Amino acid sequence: MGISSGNPVKEEIIFNEPQPEDLKDIVRIEKASFPDPWTPSQLLFEIINEYSCGFVARNDERVVGYIFAMIVREMGYIGNLAVDPEHRRKGIGGKLLNRMLEKMKEKGVEEVFLEVRPSNKIALKLYETRGFERIGIRKRYYRNGEDAILMKKVLKDERKGSVQ
Repeated sequence: MGISSGNPVKEEIIFNEPQPEDLKDIVRIEKASFPDPWTPSQLLFEIINEYSCGFVARNDERVVGYIFAMIVREMGYIGNLAVDPEHRRKGIGGKLLNRMLEKMKEKGVEEVFLEVRPSNKIALKLYETRGFERIGIRKRYYRNGEDAILMKKVLKDERKGSVQ
């Protein structure tokens, strides 16, 4: 029996902070998700850096998604969000993003920034449904010459409520 794409599937997903032993799965997902993947050393830095924060999503003890961000005082920056291709369109990316936005609010972040490829329509839709707005273009930002859309979300007005 097939599963209709786009419908959330009921499966147990556990969210927690990434650990160095998660690196192999994170690298696998990274390579499957991006034309210019981060290197294993860059991803490990995100796991161990004191200014970075992140979450992994696990299914049966395997990492199926992750998000990494930096928090510096009242500013947050989402550097990377990816979900294993076999687990996409199940709401995992949205849940990772929601958890990160909640953590940022708890830490006193007022504004969150990120860059996204114009060709990544699914990511653009996800960010826009969470209240991110397009605020600019970074010309030839990516290695292949593609521009990046700079996006921003204001959290300071949401700190008393929950993230949408």
